[in-house]
Amino acid sequence: MPKSVTQVPIKKVNAGQIIDADDMLVAEEPLEIRLGYTAAGKHIQKNISVTMRTPGNDLELAIGFLYTEGIPRRKLLL
Repeated sequence: MPKSVTQVPIKKVNAGQIIDADDMLVAEEPLEIRLGYTAAGKHIQKNISVTMRTPGNDLELAIGFLYTEGIPRRKLLL
């Protein structure tokens, strides 16, 4: 089971019956997306966004976010 998924006990209610069962719960965590660049010989870092996501594939998520916002002006190489 992935680290971001946890098994939790639940109570199912169906037609007046209560049954103990297990269910899967997916974790969400914040991801802060920052942009670093150099301007006039000075390193600048700006916070762009904080988004909630299921952990994993953070680099791809950040690149896709920046792309849809129109921030990159040239093709990004991974």
